[in-house]
Amino acid sequence: MVILTDDADYDAGETSGNVPHPRFDFGNDDAYIVLRTRCVHLSMTKLRKQLLYNERRL
Repeated sequence: MVILTDDADYDAGETSGNVPHPRFDFGNDDAYIVLRTRCVHLSMTKLRKQLLYNERRL
């Protein structure tokens, strides 16, 4: 599993570090990081494997 940050709303000139969000800047960095962190599985799911297998059979 890989942890990715949601940087879609950053401008090209901004840093990608822990940039405080004005609405949630209460001094609790852990809560901010949890809100902005997403996980992506690196391995195929069972459903994806099944779909690939079915496509090959057609």
